[in-house]
Amino acid sequence: GPLSFEFELKDFYFTANKGKWGATLVIKVLDGQPPFRYTIDEAIELDGPTWPFQWSAGRPMARSIQVIDARGQKVSKPWYVEAQYPPED
Repeated sequence: GPLSFEFELKDFYFTANKGKWGATLVIKVLDGQPPFRYTIDEAIELDGPTWPFQWSAGRPMARSIQVIDARGQKVSKPWYVEAQYPPED
């Protein structure tokens, strides 16, 4: 069928000394022809469907996620994370 995917963020954590949030992006391909390639912002090539990343506290993150299948189909989705503030002690 036509290429499609969904994604979620897992394993959130906060590093106080760096003022950064971290999490793992998990991409789940629902349909399409394997093998799949995964990119962020059409620039960062991922090794697989998971990507640990960090972003600065108090700032939103606006990126995009692409999945490309063996037939050359490409689906891109916007990926927006609202600003997350440091946890209150």
